[in-house]
Amino acid sequence: MDAGIQKVIIAEYKRKLAADMIAAADVIFCLDFNSPSRIGLLGDWLVKAEGKRS
Repeated sequence: MDAGIQKVIIAEYKRKLAADMIAAADVIFCLDFNSPSRIGLLGDWLVKAEGKRS
């Protein structure tokens, strides 16, 4: 198993942990989507997050 996969948190299964991590992030990097609604429940969390966006 790829070592990086151990750090993946699936928000659908661990909503509170995922929301807390997004809210606490210093930097948020998202790749290639046109609207926050395209990433489901994460979209609302990302819009509200205070971290720097790239």
